[in-house]
Order: sequence, then C-alpha cells, then structure tokens
Amino acid sequence: MKALYILLLIITPGLAMPQTWSEQTPAGSVDKYWSACGISSGKMIAAAYNSRLYYYNGSSWIEQTPAGAANKAWYAAGISGTTMIAGIYNGRLYYYNGTSWSQQTPAGAVDKAWYCAAINNGKMAAGIYGGRLYYHNGLSWSEVQPAGNVDMNWVSVDISGDMIVAACCDPSSGLYYYNGSSWSQQYPSGAGTNWYTCSIYEGRMLAGEYNGRLYEYLDGRWNEVQPAGNINALWYSSDIYGNEMVAGCYNGRLYHYVNDTWVEEQPAGNAAFNWNSVGISNGEIIAGAYSKRLWTYLNPVPNIDNIIGVPYASINSILGILFDNVQIINGVDKLK
Repeated sequence: MKALYILLLIITPGLAMPQTWSEQTPAGSVDKYWSACGISSGKMIAAAYNSRLYYYNGSSWIEQTPAGAANKAWYAAGISGTTMIAGIYNGRLYYYNGTSWSQQTPAGAVDKAWYCAAINNGKMAAGIYGGRLYYHNGLSWSEVQPAGNVDMNWVSVDISGDMIVAACCDPSSGLYYYNGSSWSQQYPSGAGTNWYTCSIYEGRMLAGEYNGRLYEYLDGRWNEVQPAGNINALWYSSDIYGNEMVAGCYNGRLYHYVNDTWVEEQPAGNAAFNWNSVGISNGEIIAGAYSKRLWTYLNPVPNIDNIIGVPYASINSILGILFDNVQIINGVDKLK
C-alpha cells in the first residue's frame, strides 16, 4: 500500500543506527581486574579476579554466586546461549545449565588453579595453570593430553563443535589443535614461541604470542596478521566469530577485524590498557581490562520516539491520516 510505503520511507533511515562502545558497571562504577568475559547471542558473562562473577541476561546484569556470596579469584569463564562455565584460580570449577549452578570435578574434588575455560553447545573445555587440560563431550569429563602425560601452564582454550584449540605458556609453550579425532601441535611461526591466547570458530583459528605476533589459521594454513603493525606485541586475549575477530594486548590496544580490515578500537579513549579478556558474537563485543573497567560494543536497539522525531503515540495519528486517505478499488490500494 502506498500509505505503508510512505511510512516505511519515513522510518527506514532512522533504523541505520551506529554501534558505539559503552562502559558496563555490573560491579559498580569502580575499577576491577576483569580476568575473563564472554558473549553469546546477546548474553554475557564477566569474571573479576578477587571479586565476583556476573551474568548479563540480555537486559540487566545479575551477580552469580556458584561458590557463595563472597569474593573469589575468578579467572576462567565462558558462555554459550544460557549455559556458562566458570573457574576459580586455586578453587573449583562450576557449570550453569541455564537454571542452576553445579560444581564440576574433572580433576577431582580438590582446589585447582583453573585458568581458562570454554563452552559451546553443551561441550566444555577447561585448563589448569601448572596442571592438566580437560574436555567434556556433553556426557562426561575426561583428561586430554595434547602435550603428553605432563603438567603444563594451560592459559587459553576455546571450543567449536568437536574442535578444540589450546595454548600453554613458558617454560614449555605450545599451541595444540584437536580436529575432532586427534591432537596436533601447531607451528604458525616455528617452535619455541610463548603462546598466550587462542580461539576457534568452525575451523578458523586465531592465536597470539606474548611478546610476539598474531596469527590466523584459514583455508588450511597459518598466516601472520598485523593489526598493530609489523611489531611484536603482548597478545593477551582473542576471540573469533564468523568473519569477525577481536584481539587485545597487554599494555597495548584493542583491535577488531571487521569488513576484511583490522581497526583499532578505543572503548576508553586513545590510551593503552591491559586487555585481559575479550569476546565477540554476531558483531557484538565485550572487553575487560586489568584494574580498569568493562566495556561492550552492542547492536543498538532503536528508540521508536527517535526514529521519526515524534513520540510513539503519534504514529497512530500518522497511520490514521494515511489510511483515511486510502480506498480499495478492485483489490488495489490507491490514495484518494
């Protein structure tokens, strides 16, 4: 109908609203050591070291208390839909099934230095600093030994379907990939590098060295990417979703790969931060800094009052004027 077309012409320009960074305050307007965070379809998790654990349900932040209402050394966290995993450094590992939290005991009912964790559609992975790496196939936990039957400093892990990528740092650094049936060590830049972050999405991977370079695995090969230029950086956090990636440096900047280009993001202004944790999903980003704040880059929700410059209630009047001047002749809408 012409009346509807006219209304759409009025409204449509207002829908193209830009994304912007905004500071989040789940723990109040104070600096925290945001050690881990994640995002999945608009839901988020954020963990603060020596503080609390928080969940964003799509509209508001809610404190989580799987280990009781007390400050804990939360260091590992992941989210997939409404399910979550979170671990305490020198503490326990917990899983949220969408309704309630339960303690997980892949390494036994003892405290461990849970340093990294990931979850994807019911499958989970979690790593211990100075310990072992564990995988939950949707039914039960089992120890996996990509580096052999030895303790390692597992600092990063990610999971996508049946695939896993995991990194351990010095003194025995390594980057390992599980293709669904077997583990293999990866050598993007040769052996002996100090891997500190890794992520995977449907076979595409991103991995960064601490005081080194950032690498992407695509179409069967590793390639160096240079969001910060041709220099070494302290790559500390990363995530990947589809064709978008995000990576953060320690005492450096935050970078976002979008529209086939790396761009520097400045959530807190033109300054270097210790970007401890990042997450990306459907073009939306969450990023946390050491002894600083938590920021998000979310898709905007249009305010109907701002779309056409008049209150929503006035839309009914506009529709009334338009449709009062429409008559139907032989099944065809025509303006009078």
